[in-house]
Parts: sequence; C-alpha cells; structure tokens
Amino acid sequence: SAAEAYRNLGADPLKLAVIPYCCDTSRYANADESEVRHVREKCGLEDKTVFLFSGQLIERKGVDVLIAAFHELAKARRDVALLLLGDGPLRQALESSVSPECRDRVHFAGHVEQAELPSYFHAASVFVLPSRHDGWGVVVNEACAAGLPVIATESVGAAKDLVADGRNGFIVPRDDVGALAGKMDFLASNPGQIRLFGECSRQSVAAFSPESCARRFCECALAAIGKP
Repeated sequence: SAAEAYRNLGADPLKLAVIPYCCDTSRYANADESEVRHVREKCGLEDKTVFLFSGQLIERKGVDVLIAAFHELAKARRDVALLLLGDGPLRQALESSVSPECRDRVHFAGHVEQAELPSYFHAASVFVLPSRHDGWGVVVNEACAAGLPVIATESVGAAKDLVADGRNGFIVPRDDVGALAGKMDFLASNPGQIRLFGECSRQSVAAFSPESCARRFCECALAAIGKP
C-alpha cells in the first residue's frame, strides 16, 4: 500500500522496492499446551470458537465495532467467545458497552506480557483486527504465524500483503458491523475452514521472517548502487 501511494504521488516505479514489515514470528509457531489449556480454562473458552483481538484499546483500533459485531453474532449462537488483549483509555467504556447477555463470553485480559502472547494466540480460533487505520499492523504477522485465520478491515496495511480474501481470512470495510459479523459467523459455522485458513496463514507469513526481509533490504541496497 505504501508503494502504491508513492506511485500515485508520481514516484518512478523502477525506484520503488517493497521491504515488508517483519518480526520474529518463530515464537508464535508453537505454544506450550499446558499454558494454552490454562488460558482457555481461565477465560472459559472451552468448546467455543474464540475470536481474538490484540492491541491498544483506542478509537483508531475499532474495538467498538468488533464488540457490536460480536453482539450480533452472539444473539444467534452460544458457542462463540471474544478475547480482547491490551489496555487503553477506552477500556472502561468498552467493558460497559458489553450487554449483560454477552458478559460471560467477552473477556478483557488487559496487558499481556510478550512472553505470554503465543499461549493466548494459540487459545484462539480466529484473529480480528477491525482498525479504522493501521499503516501496517504487525500483530497480523503474529496471528498468521500462530496459524489463525485473519479478519481485517481494508484500512489495515498488512491485510493487503498477508490476507488473501477467502483463502486465509477476509477483508471487510471499516466500521461495517454487519459485514464483520457475517464473516465471523461464517467461520464459526465452518470449523474445517478455520483449520484450512490457518494453514494458509502460516504459508503467507513464511516470507516475512527477519532473515528474508534483511536479505531483501541488502538486495535493494546493492541494486540502488548498481552492484549485483
């Protein structure tokens, strides 16, 4: 999306090279099974399709839209749960917005230390990033590495590179409660697709390791100075 923006500003396409945002995804590939069970038991997630959000609880992240979509989903089914990781100035308002009927299925975990995040990701079924704007969103890298399908808005930069709509997740319009609820319902209704989408997520992030991105940076730098 950045390269597209520069092209639209008149930049020479031959002088543009894409080096994606990367992180150490290897630690998300696996998680301690006992710790994963502990998370699911602590939050009451057993036998449920668990939708996960991880990030700041701020207006830009669109968590209010996610909660509204979950309300729509939860009206028709009891086998779903929403797990929210992170903290921020909107936490109290967001907690208050959860209807009494859903409070036993919406869990605010607060800040989670980096070392514990893989266990939470592996305790989930689907990752959701409903941002109103995210230049990238490295949490999408992490979710893909954990083998999760991803539902993201069209305003998430990483979705353009890591989410193939209908293959490892879905891209929905920002602020569209109905569209988000519909995709969440589709995955909750098709557990086999969750597994297949998750495998595709692992494949999509394979080229986004620190090693591969460093190699790409070196290739671009050498090309810029005219060396092979």
